[in-house]
Amino acid sequence: MGCTCTMKSAVVFMLLSGIAMLLQFQVDCEICPAVADDVFAYIRGTPEQYLDVVRKHTGNQEVIENARKLKACIDSKLTTEDKDAAVSLVKKINSSIYCGDV
Repeated sequence: MGCTCTMKSAVVFMLLSGIAMLLQFQVDCEICPAVADDVFAYIRGTPEQYLDVVRKHTGNQEVIENARKLKACIDSKLTTEDKDAAVSLVKKINSSIYCGDV
């Protein structure tokens, strides 16, 4: 079964933009490092690194298998430039005044 994912980099940026919009409000910024770790593992990590993050949150095998498929899709569809841009955006979010020095 091949990857049937049609996700484009625009979808990743919409997701990250949504995170950025949420962080415009004063929040408990313990979420900032957690979100960054998840996003970095998803975008830059190996499949096993990302699945380790997913397993920290669930033991549900269907969710883990879906995460495996999504990671394979991202790895096959996004260019290095797309990944660099997404990582840069997360770093900008984390350096916002609402997250302080994380």
